[in-house]
Amino acid sequence: MHKNNLIALLAFFLLLPRLVATNTYENAESGKYLTQDEVTVLESELEFDPFNLHVRTKLLGYYFVQSHKNKSLRTQQSKHVLWLVKNAPDAEVLGLHFGMIHLLEKEAQEELGRLWKTIIAKDPGNLIFLKHASLHLVLKDRGFVQECLLKGF
Repeated sequence: MHKNNLIALLAFFLLLPRLVATNTYENAESGKYLTQDEVTVLESELEFDPFNLHVRTKLLGYYFVQSHKNKSLRTQQSKHVLWLVKNAPDAEVLGLHFGMIHLLEKEAQEELGRLWKTIIAKDPGNLIFLKHASLHLVLKDRGFVQECLLKGF
């Protein structure tokens, strides 16, 4: 595949979620304004209902913004993203910037790569998985991303 076509396709995948996943985007965006007390309450809600994607998405919005100010929060952000990839790899937030792991989180990035490769090996035709894996690994494993994008055609 020509390099410019690959870049154009990736740009399309980056813009598409904002057009399609408006509710998910707005939910994550609203997380930016949570207080620490609200975060504590939401984290405790996930202990009882870990599959509450609404709560997890809102928390990712909070951690995405706050981790730029407080680097120790990157671990929490990574924990939620990895949980989603393991348990709900089709979650819309994984296609948004809120659902990304910071590049400096080396161990989490390595785990993310292993998880996506396992998921894609089990279901190589799932376009949502291919898109999410491509978005997450574009800066870490371009060869794998190119394979994912080619499988989508």
